[in-house]
Amino acid sequence: MATQPNKVPADSARDWEELHGEVRKRWNEVSDDDLKRVKGDVQELIAMIQRKTGEARDQIEKFVTGLAAEMRDSLNRAGQQAASYSSDARDVARDQYDRTAERVMEGYAQAQETVRRHPAESVAAAFGAGIVAGFLVSAIVSLRDR
Repeated sequence: MATQPNKVPADSARDWEELHGEVRKRWNEVSDDDLKRVKGDVQELIAMIQRKTGEARDQIEKFVTGLAAEMRDSLNRAGQQAASYSSDARDVARDQYDRTAERVMEGYAQAQETVRRHPAESVAAAFGAGIVAGFLVSAIVSLRDR
């Protein structure tokens, strides 16, 4: 996203509000209305503070650029922390998936072994389950048709 050189990007409105707060703490002569009038223009902000306070421009610039650098560093740290959390969450999800897949495979192998050892009982159990499922489906269909 291209920005004008002295403008604060629209997506950093929260940072601009933080900057306003810090400016108000340092220079109480500056009003909220003054800050609203500069509308994200850093050079205009610096000029306005200089007019209101009489402080040297280089001192104001040093404060504003230092604060902007702190906010940028804070944003970078937050981004790195979010990336770390995302990576950790991905690793946990992958581990859970692997464990679940392993349990499913173990259950499948166990079912195969049971069918191999007891084929007649397995067929009878499957037949019984089919009858119960058929009964339930027909009961649901007949209740829905009423």
